Formats: sequence, structure tokens, C-alpha cells
Amino acid sequence: MTKIVHRLDISMWLLICLFVGLLTSSYQAPAQDVLKQGGLYIGKTDRQNQIWMNNRRVQIAEDGTFVLGFDRDAASQQAYRVRYPDGREKQVSLEVESREYNIQRIEGIAKRMMQPNEDDLKRIRAEAARVRAARKEDLPHIYFTQQFVWPVTGPISGVYGSQRFYNGEPRRPHFGVD
Repeated sequence: MTKIVHRLDISMWLLICLFVGLLTSSYQAPAQDVLKQGGLYIGKTDRQNQIWMNNRRVQIAEDGTFVLGFDRDAASQQAYRVRYPDGREKQVSLEVESREYNIQRIEGIAKRMMQPNEDDLKRIRAEAARVRAARKEDLPHIYFTQQFVWPVTGPISGVYGSQRFYNGEPRRPHFGVD
């Protein structure tokens, strides 16, 4: 009888250790306000862990902070993976709400703006190629841990995600702030 009780005590102790281990795991999903399309998720993990989203490794700051960004039209169900040093993985699901974007309809735009000449198209293509190349880079910088500083002050004429229709024709959404 003593051995059975002893085994039960060891089993119970192992269960308690497992439960406490789960509670004090080196990963903690932070409480966030509502997540929205075009928004950010700031998380915290042990520096030894790896974070993966959409098959890309996410940079982690020395203090374990990481940030995930959601596309303008991100699906409502998002997930990222935490990979622990021992190879275990945990998937974390996130619920992302839709966002209403500012849509502007502008009529009377000059033909040159609507149909750029060959020189303008050449410049536009070169700029787009530079942007694509820059977006492919995954540098180890963790600027997201620093306070954002507006480079200039003044009226804001365009916000992230907004879209314009010129003479009834939709243009690409805006991915910055003007």
C-alpha cells in the first residue's frame, strides 16, 4: 500500500511540475488590444526561442520583444509559431479584425496622370523594383523597440491603407503616410 501511495504521490508531483512548467514557460502571449488589419502585434518571448510567421523567422530583441505586422487585407485568422531550443513548437492563433479604410474618389484627373508617358513609366518601374528589393531584405535590426519619431510635422494627406479612385478607376492602396 505504501508503494502505491508513494507512486501516486510521485505521479501527482510530476503532474504538478508539468502544470507549473506550463504556467512558467519561457513563452508568454501578451495581452493586446484588439488586433486589426494593417496593425501590429507586439509579443515577448525568451531570447532563446524562435518566432516564425508565414514561414519567415521573426527578429527578436535582446529583451525577447518581437513584432508582427498584419497586411492591409489580412485574413481574420492569423497564427505564428514559437520554436523552443529543444525543438518543440507551439502555434499561437490570433484573431484580426477588419478595418475600414478611407476611400477617396477624385474626378477630373489629367490624362497624363492616368496614362504616364514612357519616361514616367520607366521611373515608376525603377522605383518599384527598388522597393521590391528592399522588402526582400531581412536585416537583423530591431528598430521596432525604439520610440517612433515623426520626420516632419504638418497636415496628413494620405494614411496607410487608404485608396483613391481617379476618374472612377481604382488605384493601389497606400502603404505609407503622407
